[in-house]
Amino acid sequence: DERRNFASAKLAQIADRVGVLYETVHPGEGLNKISLQLDPNKRASLEIGASFCGQDTKPQAYFSDSHLDTLGLCVFLALSAMEDADKTVLVLDDVLASVDEPHVDRLIEMLYSEALQFRHCIITTHYRPWKQKLRWGWLQNGQCQFVELTKWTAANGLTIVNSIPDVERLRKLIAETPPDCQLVCAKAGVILEAA
Repeated sequence: DERRNFASAKLAQIADRVGVLYETVHPGEGLNKISLQLDPNKRASLEIGASFCGQDTKPQAYFSDSHLDTLGLCVFLALSAMEDADKTVLVLDDVLASVDEPHVDRLIEMLYSEALQFRHCIITTHYRPWKQKLRWGWLQNGQCQFVELTKWTAANGLTIVNSIPDVERLRKLIAETPPDCQLVCAKAGVILEAA
């Protein structure tokens, strides 16, 4: 009973924060009324409640995989920030795997803003559009350091890709004396197409 009461109190503490984080990713969808409690009839079983179309329900019944995954991430972030967040190294691995495109940018922006309260935040991903959005400057990145790794090999381990963003590459090409007009035009064309 003591353990259950302690855990229930902690869950009640973060429920509102989970709702705020969730609303950041899913604004105006009315899904931010989140409740978290332990099921008294089960051992170590967390019950998550939400509001769907004004009705209290279990999110598993109506939320998409994308919505459930972002809800789980919001619970994880709220729990991680509870104690000594400024001393915590937060590691998130491929958290965008099932998030649908309309929510991706908001989720990334939420992750950036939440990462500021932690000592460090390391996010790994295979999600290529995130890389492209960072490289083109379409997403804020504040204190974010973008590191691209090549495939791991037994001989070399992890290797960092030493590429630079295309806009910086264009600046370097223009600054060369004399500039190679063909390379400048090719790189500018790629940038113009992306814009």
